[in-house]
Amino acid sequence: MDGPMGRLDMQTRSGPAAEAAADATRDQAPPPAEARHPQRRNGPIPNAERHYLVVPRLHLAYARVPKAANSTIRYRLAADLGLRRPGRRPSNDAFWLDQPDDVARCLTRLQFARLPRDSRPWCFTVVRHPVARLWSAWNNKVQENRILSARFRAMGVDRGLSFEDFVLRVAETPDAACDIHVRSQWGILALGDRLLPDHVARVESLGPDWEAIRTRVLAEGGPHLGDLGARNVRVGATPDVAGRIAPDTLALIRTRFAADFAAFYPDG
Repeated sequence: MDGPMGRLDMQTRSGPAAEAAADATRDQAPPPAEARHPQRRNGPIPNAERHYLVVPRLHLAYARVPKAANSTIRYRLAADLGLRRPGRRPSNDAFWLDQPDDVARCLTRLQFARLPRDSRPWCFTVVRHPVARLWSAWNNKVQENRILSARFRAMGVDRGLSFEDFVLRVAETPDAACDIHVRSQWGILALGDRLLPDHVARVESLGPDWEAIRTRVLAEGGPHLGDLGARNVRVGATPDVAGRIAPDTLALIRTRFAADFAAFYPDG
């Protein structure tokens, strides 16, 4: 990533402490093949909380952030592994939860952080400008989807809600209680004040950033990763969408996602 973050090998960092309806339904279903995944036996952890995808055969881990090229990356990793599962898409959590542990493991932040240092794979993530990410979540989940997730309903979000009112609902909801698509990126990627991924790429510069990731995976003994396509690209969901948003709403977004701006977009 450009600027003070750098592109590679960020082992730790201090920072502020503080897809469709079918996807949402499947993500809440009990994962199959439980016996092949011992990490699933440690209590009823929701699938959506397992943000860290460990892929031994590719010599990497991917810390996924919804609405930040998450589908694009997971389709790419599935293609590089040669994975096909009838009726399931790589963008769906259950696709990965149904893999044997030597192919993929889906871990929580704490589970990933507790992996022994000498056996923990190099980890990357992709972040997105907070304004663009929030706009994308609103456009897809509130305007396009016919069914809202239980988390969104609990936040007081209704279908067709204006963007301004959507921002208000997000702002007044504690981060941990938010639907994962609007939870802060820092809240997904950090444990306390420790940033867990080793490398942070940006959606806005994903072309060159992906080249850097491919180079590092090769250096780690992994294979040559393929090129990225583009999936689930939302019209208007780019940083310049800020020009259409009222100043007070923008200010509220900056306050609510202050941790994301400080850690990943200090240039605004």
